[in-house]
Amino acid sequence: MSIEAPASASGDFSVSIRLDGLTQPYVGFNIYLTFDASIVDATGSSAGSTLASSPDQMFCTKEADKIPGAEGLGCTILGTATSSNNGILATFSFKRVGSGVAVIHMSSYTKSGSTAGTYVIVDSDPDPAMSNPTPLDVALSDATVTVS
Repeated sequence: MSIEAPASASGDFSVSIRLDGLTQPYVGFNIYLTFDASIVDATGSSAGSTLASSPDQMFCTKEADKIPGAEGLGCTILGTATSSNNGILATFSFKRVGSGVAVIHMSSYTKSGSTAGTYVIVDSDPDPAMSNPTPLDVALSDATVTVS
């Protein structure tokens, strides 16, 4: 998983979270970003096209509590369909609140029961109904945006 971000920005900008190289079918994802709230603030997020092409309905939810310097988005397919699509999972929008180098970091999933993290939901016991979904740790990346 990687972050596609502009090298610099003087106002509002967006970053895309890209999934490449996953060969297992998946039914959803959770993305949790952290960043320096004195430089940028998240203003929104939306799902990309990887799950939207499913014949079943998709459901997305954002972090319930707005925490400065963090933004989360989780999406899943409702039904029995799966996705094998690589591409843009989600897009996050940011606004400038200061200046400097904003490091946008995908937080990793911890197996301590926390749902705040970045992972893809796959089936640990593959069957057509995805009856046993589990988080799959994926390689993460950071992005830096020089904000002026």
